[in-house]
Amino acid sequence: MIFDRGQDYYDCGWGGGALKVMRHTPYSVVALHDQPSLEFFFIEPHGFFFRCFTRIGSPVVTYDGSGCEHLVKHYYGGDPEPIPVACCVPRQVAWEIVQEFCRSQKCSSAANWTKWSDLELPWEEWGLA
Repeated sequence: MIFDRGQDYYDCGWGGGALKVMRHTPYSVVALHDQPSLEFFFIEPHGFFFRCFTRIGSPVVTYDGSGCEHLVKHYYGGDPEPIPVACCVPRQVAWEIVQEFCRSQKCSSAANWTKWSDLELPWEEWGLA
């Protein structure tokens, strides 16, 4: 999926993919919210956006440090969300991030990470404040 699927694939459903620890019960499958999870989607032509939820603290995202001036709109859970292009990584880095998360449930050192809440995003301009 990392190497073969485009933006259309990730735009379906709630707008992304996720790696989560799940528990099967006799009646359903539920995500364990006290466990780390990794959400991601693809934005053409910029690459993959990753958001990692750890056991404690704010979610972190991949971020190259170049600023949040260049934004793209992604529909996440049906709602528009500004995504900085600086938070997108190429497919090869995405693959490293996915592999490391599957091994350790930690954020890969193949990318730089920052708290999502630390990014200065124009929520008001997007009508999301």
